[in-house]
Amino acid sequence: MRKPRIIIFDMDGVITKIKNSWRYLHEFFTPGDDLSSVNICKEKYLRGEISYARWISCDIEALLKNAGRKIFKHEIIDAYSKVGIYEEIRALIDEAINRGVRNFAIVSGGVSILARIVSERLGITDVYANHLIFDSRGALIPAGIPVVEPFGKGLVIKKILNSKGLDENEVIYIGDSIWDLPAFDVVGFPIALNCEECFVDSYKDKIMFVSSHEELLKLLFKNLII
Repeated sequence: MRKPRIIIFDMDGVITKIKNSWRYLHEFFTPGDDLSSVNICKEKYLRGEISYARWISCDIEALLKNAGRKIFKHEIIDAYSKVGIYEEIRALIDEAINRGVRNFAIVSGGVSILARIVSERLGITDVYANHLIFDSRGALIPAGIPVVEPFGKGLVIKKILNSKGLDENEVIYIGDSIWDLPAFDVVGFPIALNCEECFVDSYKDKIMFVSSHEELLKLLFKNLII
């Protein structure tokens, strides 16, 4: 096994102290409101009845309907600016740089506005996440641009590796949900962070499991993966 040359992070729950950047907008702007329509669209997507772009539109339609008003880009930036990040991830990046790792990326099924905010805090330049769309006045509209589909992270990672001339055995990927399983398939160092649902028969012998960010640091540095 080669030494890692790139570390790729999922965002929600791995870097950030929120588990879902889509759901966070609902909790921030319309706490306690009915999200049944969003859940219905999720199930339709999983059954292959609608596209991911339609699921995104459905989510934003519910947000705007429950808010009963326009929501502007500056408000969303402000909302996401309040999201905390795990300091262990900052420490991880600093120590990895000290040990010779030069490439870092975020591949997230979450919202790109938050991904850009946290990437700027951490000094990560390669960011892949899904885009919201705003009108000429900066008001959110019920549509989006899919960049990372829920089970499409593996494809995005392959594109990153091709662009950088890296081998999959030189990649650490850190995720925290079943949405990350396709990413775990295409990297040499797959790490599941506090993810009981990832412990399935077909993956339990391939993935490295840690239950906390502290254990993650120990795995990477004390066990000399990096």
